[in-house]
Amino acid sequence: QIVSLCEHYGARLLRDYEGTSLDALRQMVGMGMGATFLPGLYVQSEIKARSEVVVKPLRGRNIYRSIGLVTRKTSGRSETYAEMATILQDVAKRRLAMMQPEDE
Repeated sequence: QIVSLCEHYGARLLRDYEGTSLDALRQMVGMGMGATFLPGLYVQSEIKARSEVVVKPLRGRNIYRSIGLVTRKTSGRSETYAEMATILQDVAKRRLAMMQPEDE
């Protein structure tokens, strides 16, 4: 996804920083070392209004990530895991609804 975003926006991807934590990337941007793509949930929880980092939302691109919960068929706690999956889906839907820009 990041390679595609860089190509789309004409950004140069520096492979030197692959695997770097989101906090480290945010700090590097704050020190003037460039720009980065950050997940919306991270931005919402970690970047405050009075930050050295300016957030610019991407418009016109449908960016998403699939997340799965996998268990063994023979697990003795299948019902518990199914309940857990339902709770995770509900929380994710509520959090994502809170993140929708007002103009959409």
